[in-house]
Amino acid sequence: MARENHKKFMRRYKWQSGCCLDCGKMYSETELTRHHLVPKAKGGTDGGENIVLLCVPCHDARHANARPHGERVSDTVQDIVGKEGSK
Repeated sequence: MARENHKKFMRRYKWQSGCCLDCGKMYSETELTRHHLVPKAKGGTDGGENIVLLCVPCHDARHANARPHGERVSDTVQDIVGKEGSK
């Protein structure tokens, strides 16, 4: 299971080009953390459509409902896909 989770993480890391989704800064894979767009406690899944990678300060800011480190770029993966499709 851990191996599959790492594969999913690396696919997301490559998809996000190594950048934090919120602040847009580049980070190594060990400096980003998974964030559930819909919390698991509220029915969210571990599926790729519900997971984004954030740096620790941005992840903490999302959970504190604040944005001291970087402004929120997008709240959903669908927003990101829509932007990339229009390039």
